Amino acid sequence: MLFLKKDVALDDLELHIYKFVIANITKVPYMRIRELASETNVSTTSILRFCKKFECDGYSEFKFKLKNYLQEAPESSYDTDIKMIASFFDKFSTPSYVENLDLAINEILAADFLIFIGKGASGMIASYAAQLFSSLVCFSIAVDDPENTFLHEFKRKLASHICLIVLSVNGEHQDIVDFISDQSVANSKVIAITNTSTSTLAKLADVSIAYYIPTKSHNHMNITSQVPALSIVEYLAKKAYNRKQESD
Repeated sequence: MLFLKKDVALDDLELHIYKFVIANITKVPYMRIRELASETNVSTTSILRFCKKFECDGYSEFKFKLKNYLQEAPESSYDTDIKMIASFFDKFSTPSYVENLDLAINEILAADFLIFIGKGASGMIASYAAQLFSSLVCFSIAVDDPENTFLHEFKRKLASHICLIVLSVNGEHQDIVDFISDQSVANSKVIAITNTSTSTLAKLADVSIAYYIPTKSHNHMNITSQVPALSIVEYLAKKAYNRKQESD
């Protein structure tokens, strides 16, 4: 995360600061601590605790490291996106992240049937995921409108055999939240692939996989990169396939 090549455990307040830093990454190195505290509506003490999480003795050191981090690559918005995505891939070498992915693979292999749920761009990833997992692991379908599908007809009977895999950048789509919260799927395992671990869907899931990259929108449309979600899907599919082959 940022200039650290490892995951950092952040509480809700620290995650709020982190999201502001990511969204204003070229501005923060030139902000005073009181300015950052004011912009994020937190205390300077909270800012200092946040800096310590990133192995900095104070805010000045944090700004220095952040500035150096940005100077390693061009400062265009696109290049910053590439930098953040590259930082995401570093997570695959961290034990805690891989352990979480392994938990998801365990749930996938324990299921007889997978349902991928997503809307918009996440829906397209869900469709691809369903095809990939059907080929490599087990029968899978994709759903982009959970409140108006045939799922209500049989989910109670099959709930214990199903693993629901939800893809959502913000993790707050109300119809998906309602579907996951429905008592009829209480016996189903839920894996959430979202941008943050503090979203509603992430908190409802049995396994939450977060990728933490800057969110972007254009003309009210979410254009946040789907590269992390796609990479997670492919990682899970191929690892599940390999493990399945080993057990056969």
